[in-house]
Amino acid sequence: MFIFNDSINGSGKIKVIENEKDGQLKHILSRLIWASWAIYLAVICTTWYWGDSIALTVAVVAIILQIVPFWLLRRGNLEASSLFVVLSTIGIVTTLATVGQGIRDIAILGYPIVFIFAGLILSSDFFRLCVWLSFGAICWLAFGEVNGWFVLQPFYEDPFNLTYLVIVSSLLAITAYAVNLLATNSRKSLQQAQLEISKRQQTEKQLRYQSTHDKLTGIYNRSFFETELVRFEQSRDFPISIIVADVDNLKVVNDTKGHLVGDDLLRKTAEVLRSVVRNNEVLARIGGDEFAILLPTADTECVKNILARVNQSLLEYNAEHSDLPVELSIGAATAEKNNLIEAFKIADKRMYADKATHKLIIKD
Repeated sequence: MFIFNDSINGSGKIKVIENEKDGQLKHILSRLIWASWAIYLAVICTTWYWGDSIALTVAVVAIILQIVPFWLLRRGNLEASSLFVVLSTIGIVTTLATVGQGIRDIAILGYPIVFIFAGLILSSDFFRLCVWLSFGAICWLAFGEVNGWFVLQPFYEDPFNLTYLVIVSSLLAITAYAVNLLATNSRKSLQQAQLEISKRQQTEKQLRYQSTHDKLTGIYNRSFFETELVRFEQSRDFPISIIVADVDNLKVVNDTKGHLVGDDLLRKTAEVLRSVVRNNEVLARIGGDEFAILLPTADTECVKNILARVNQSLLEYNAEHSDLPVELSIGAATAEKNNLIEAFKIADKRMYADKATHKLIIKD
């Protein structure tokens, strides 16, 4: 197993992805070189046994040639190593066919393997170059036979020759191996892409949530509330009602018990209000101690029922949490048609009027 040291700089995520891709290609090319060595060795053993000196010589030369891309790969020259593997394979296949049976030689089955190799490890420009060279080699074999540029080797008289069997089997084996590498690499790339998409979607979802929700209480924030206010203003959900609630004595709690307790009081307030809000209603924290609820298709009678539920929820909560009770000043208003902003202002004024009444009661 070889370890390749890729230099990773601070140029960003694209550089990291490119380095990961180079690492995958180096791994594929390394495995292909080792596989080709194994195939050539099998051919050498078979041709030596059957006395095919020409095929034996070509196979030996092929093994020696594979040392060059192996050395280049160890030095980190991925592109040069890849190109040398493909070009040397084209040369070996063409040579075998030239000294064999020409265009009818089984060695030309190596050209499809060349295409697979090139598609796996070369850039698009080099891939096209290798395809054209392969077609040129085929033309050489075809026209060379017709014009007598080389002498064809006669077919073996023995209909079953182990050399041919080994060569064909080897070509099929390395083709299957290359296709498997391609499929494996494609699956990994697809999985990485899906993982990247999933992470991006999750990040976008978190960003959308953070942009529309209050960090402290987890309910909607003022920005989202104002957006919904405009949207409802243009909708057909009238009558629409608005409830504005302000937490009483928050400053006193912050001054006497600390801001952490004050933050807890705000969270408890949000929980109480959330317990009475339906799915189509919008509950938001619109200020430091101020909350608002948008109620589509809610008339004044409906608002009275909701306020009753709010008061009931407050009574139940405060009965269990007398150490930190939630006390609210509340105002409400209903917009019959296209006057929602005005209704919000009225509800806010009524909330302040209710707060003033609470202060008078405390003084008395």
